[in-house]
Amino acid sequence: MSNIKKTKSKNTLTNNEAVQDTISQEAIYSILDCECEDVFAFLGAHKIDDEHFVVRACIPGATSIDVVDCSGTKIRSLDSWQGTHFFHGVIFAERFSSYTLLVTDDSGTRTLEDPYRFGASISESDLYLFAEGTNDRSYNFLGAHLMTLDGVEGTRFAVWAPNAKTVSVVGDFNYWDGRCHLMRKHIPEGVWEIFIPGVGSG
Repeated sequence: MSNIKKTKSKNTLTNNEAVQDTISQEAIYSILDCECEDVFAFLGAHKIDDEHFVVRACIPGATSIDVVDCSGTKIRSLDSWQGTHFFHGVIFAERFSSYTLLVTDDSGTRTLEDPYRFGASISESDLYLFAEGTNDRSYNFLGAHLMTLDGVEGTRFAVWAPNAKTVSVVGDFNYWDGRCHLMRKHIPEGVWEIFIPGVGSG
């Protein structure tokens, strides 16, 4: 069953107006240049008001991106910002959580789970004890760990890099492109993490 509840509200916000209201050009450029320290604050789905969400994705090489709900229904096509690989679009919905991205590039079209729709998966208690220096089981969350979030299988990556401005996960699954999977920073602990759907062992 879809977690998206559509509304019958009037289209009072255009895509560009909505995105300009919620994200600055400086933030977009920082994402494109891999210099954004808080990428989860911008990418993924974010509520604008009671009836609107904005979905943003940054996928190098993409020529088009569609948002698809749990039933496989296409909700809308995202727009490329100034011809870059940063895409955005307003969704008219009261609730919006589970979705996938239908991404087209030079190699064809594929369906992707959006890693930026998932919340943090390291507990606050683990982070607190780690910052205190009393967590003697940090190996349970640092490194790469297979897990399932919201019914989606993948791998959670985490690393301690307190002085880093940005950290990315690279591998065969993203063609070793550091622009694809920028991680979430936990402040002040200096732990970075990201759950990447579909990435398994090996």
